[in-house]
Amino acid sequence: MHDTERITLARLPSGVELETTVHTYGDGDGPTLYVQAAQHGREINGSEVLRRLHGELLAREDDFSGTLIAVPVADPITFDRVSYTAPEALDSVNANMNRCWPGDEDGTLHERMAATLWEYAG
Repeated sequence: MHDTERITLARLPSGVELETTVHTYGDGDGPTLYVQAAQHGREINGSEVLRRLHGELLAREDDFSGTLIAVPVADPITFDRVSYTAPEALDSVNANMNRCWPGDEDGTLHERMAATLWEYAG
């Protein structure tokens, strides 16, 4: 089984939603594993690994037990900018999403994004 879900990670002050896609694989019977890629926009190898894994999991759907939750692009801001950090105007406190896990739903932009993803990881 494979499902995709577009989720809103956070909203910019203008109201624009920052979204990403969450893929869920498996039958839900057994352990759950959460994986993500592209938390830094310059580190895109993980996104390619998840793309290849997607094909493998779909080809072997009947042999897969448990649940895999995969987020190919954890930080669309830095991914689109090919950068490790967000522009200062968007998050001057936590420009690097890697520094704010597990996040804070009332915090800075990256803290809110991390908190949203943390719900899937937990």
